[in-house]
Amino acid sequence: MVEHAWRRINRACMEMDRALLPAAQLVVNLTKTLEVIYLGGRDAYTFARDLKDLVISLFLKAPAI
Repeated sequence: MVEHAWRRINRACMEMDRALLPAAQLVVNLTKTLEVIYLGGRDAYTFARDLKDLVISLFLKAPAI
């Protein structure tokens, strides 16, 4: 179900007018963020430690590129 939603979102972004891409990117980024924040049904408000560990691993201990 989630995979189909991602496919629809990606397809819509590919078929979209270039002028609308910045707005579409905002929606896609929000969707990605919500997916991370809800970590399999465990919301970050109730289980803040899980989100804290994720943020630390993404931003403070990020791999060198």
